[in-house]
Amino acid sequence: MTVTSVDDFLQAEEQAHRLVEQLDQLAQEMAHYKAAHEALDDAGANLGAFTSHLGSLTEDVGEVMEALRSIGTPEILRAQKEIARAHSQESQNLHNALREQADQTRAALRTLRHLAAGGLALSVSAIALLAWLVLRLAGG
Repeated sequence: MTVTSVDDFLQAEEQAHRLVEQLDQLAQEMAHYKAAHEALDDAGANLGAFTSHLGSLTEDVGEVMEALRSIGTPEILRAQKEIARAHSQESQNLHNALREQADQTRAALRTLRHLAAGGLALSVSAIALLAWLVLRLAGG
């Protein structure tokens, strides 16, 4: 082979390598496009199911709106006020019960303190009486 033939061969080989690299890149891009196509197909199927579900939900909302319309706004507001009044009353009842329980607890603690003080006084008196009795019996 001559120098020109070798250079031509090397250039052809280099071009062949570039062509192989480009074909590899093209194959990778095709795989990406295929994956994207499959993802779009899946999204389309999911969108169809979502659209069906949304249609059903819209019908349900329509039924609720019709029921609310038949009940009427004044009736809804009256029921809401009644619920708020009942809640307020129950809250007040709970507050009163807690306050009464706290008062009873304070009274019980006062009684317990008085009993403890009385018990201490009785113990001191009993000790004093025993001391006097011991002294008397000892002859003093």
